[in-house]
Amino acid sequence: LPPVETLTQYEAVRLFLEITTALAGFALFGTTTSMIRYYPKFRTADGSLNGFTFWAYALALGGFLIFLSLMLVLQDEFLRFMAVNSSLFNRYFPAILVMVLVIQLALVTDTHNSLYGRITVPNLIRENYYRLLMAGSALLFMAGWIGFDFVIWSLPLIYLSGLVINFIYLNSLRRVALRPEPAFLKANPELMRDFRGFTYIWFLTSIGGERYAGRVLARL
Repeated sequence: LPPVETLTQYEAVRLFLEITTALAGFALFGTTTSMIRYYPKFRTADGSLNGFTFWAYALALGGFLIFLSLMLVLQDEFLRFMAVNSSLFNRYFPAILVMVLVIQLALVTDTHNSLYGRITVPNLIRENYYRLLMAGSALLFMAGWIGFDFVIWSLPLIYLSGLVINFIYLNSLRRVALRPEPAFLKANPELMRDFRGFTYIWFLTSIGGERYAGRVLARL
């Protein structure tokens, strides 16, 4: 990657989005794949999800805490890897962390909506809403009404507003119950064992053993 000081503002914003999206995918540690696999197993005949939504978001938050710990410890190495010697990404490092968390939660919410067979609203948010607000932010910057710091920090805010809209839509489809429902897991110990094993394998995949983990997953 080129040094950030040689980039235009547009290229810096695009790089910011690409980096945070890639890091969010890493920090999820296979949460969205686990959601697709276990949604039918958590849902019972009466339509109850038995804590599925809670565990989906809990896994994402747990992944973010692991990611956050790694990034705080390896911050200098990360910035050197990105060929960042200017103050730009050093200054926006907190914004990267916030953006990663927001994207993680957005991906979990998108996946949850898709499990209900509803993808139109998430797609509109992703393809139109975000772009419209980012274009508005760019126009304000070009007009000199806001600075580049505001442009960068507006990105997590824009994605957060989309996440809120998407979550409200998800709740309108079925009331979101963020409870763990431990009684269901106690009544289904084999589900919990399978869930732990599958999640552990995807954790290894995210860390770097994708080829090895794929062979193991094929046997599950």
